Amino acid sequence: MTSRKPPTAAESFSKFSLDERLRALRYYFGQPDADVHALASLTGLAAEDISNRQNGSEPLGDGFSAIRTCSLEWRRDTLTPSYLGDWPYWRDAIHGFWATGSLDRVEPRYPAALGR
Repeated sequence: MTSRKPPTAAESFSKFSLDERLRALRYYFGQPDADVHALASLTGLAAEDISNRQNGSEPLGDGFSAIRTCSLEWRRDTLTPSYLGDWPYWRDAIHGFWATGSLDRVEPRYPAALGR
């Protein structure tokens, strides 16, 4: 009998759809209606990075813990300027959202009926 190995971080990240990536970044910025181009501008990434970029070999970024431990204002006003264009940070913020959920566990901006 062979045991199935858990997916690597890269394999896990590649499973996030565009909608899932957008939902995480919308939560990060508190902008439930932002499209990929607006989020690209806010993150300093290319829209193509948000849409399709895979995990990559970069080391872990600080975004994973920011999504869970920092307030919206702190993320937006203090962290974001420091991480503009930093793929590992934004990759890990997306991953952190889906691994841990929102800080308050309440997501009124994303009703299930809307699929957001």
